[in-house]
Amino acid sequence: MTRTPPPVKTSIVAVPETSGSALYGMIDVLSAAGNIWQTLVGAEPQRRLFDVQIVSPFRKPFRCGNAIPVNPDASADDDPQADIVILPEIWLGPDEAIGGRHGALIEWVRRRYRSGATLYSACSGAVMLAETGLLDGCDATSHWGYEALFRRQYPNVRFRPDPNLAFADPAGRIVTAGGTTSWHDLALHIIARHASPGEAMRIANLDGMAAIGLPVPNGTARASCRMRRWCGATRTPTRWCGPARTGSASTSASMTRWNRRYGVPEFRNGP
Repeated sequence: MTRTPPPVKTSIVAVPETSGSALYGMIDVLSAAGNIWQTLVGAEPQRRLFDVQIVSPFRKPFRCGNAIPVNPDASADDDPQADIVILPEIWLGPDEAIGGRHGALIEWVRRRYRSGATLYSACSGAVMLAETGLLDGCDATSHWGYEALFRRQYPNVRFRPDPNLAFADPAGRIVTAGGTTSWHDLALHIIARHASPGEAMRIANLDGMAAIGLPVPNGTARASCRMRRWCGATRTPTRWCGPARTGSASTSASMTRWNRRYGVPEFRNGP
């Protein structure tokens, strides 16, 4: 009997500056993985793929951007364990500085990274991530409006305003997403990497999200075959499986160009 893996422990950072839509949108999408498609089509048993919690500087409830209420599950002082830490968009002017704010939370993010967690940020959440120092010497992206802020406050970060996703290292231990709705790409990428690309495609198909952040498994023509099998198994139209046409001799090369265009590594350990 195949052992069902436990849900991925996922901590999403929330502070008073956090955008409520980005916070709860990410929680909603990750919580839907493994159950919403299964509920709709009855194809297989439901299961929770991500164990999501909100981590804040303090345990007491507060309000984030637009006075949206937040009820944290843990504080930085609780030192909760996590496989994944996500820093969503924050409301920060391009001339503002976040240095000196939320020091305990920033240090907790550093500890989680040292303990092996994978770090993700969306839009201006990259500013908080840069405050940890973990982006120094690395590629990173955010909303283009923060380029001057990065040049001024974090000159050691190689800021790239163009890609939807930027990978700070070949292993993908730190991934930043661009502005506005790039958190959609990030959510799909997280589901693909930590659950399966097939499940990410299901979520993309249900929510109308463009599946450009999915890691494609390496292996020439085998990559194409796997992507087509995922599409068939998940009843997902083949247009979600990449840019190449079914049966095309150049499918593998097209997928490679597609990944490179969007800065998506071809992870060899993909499902």
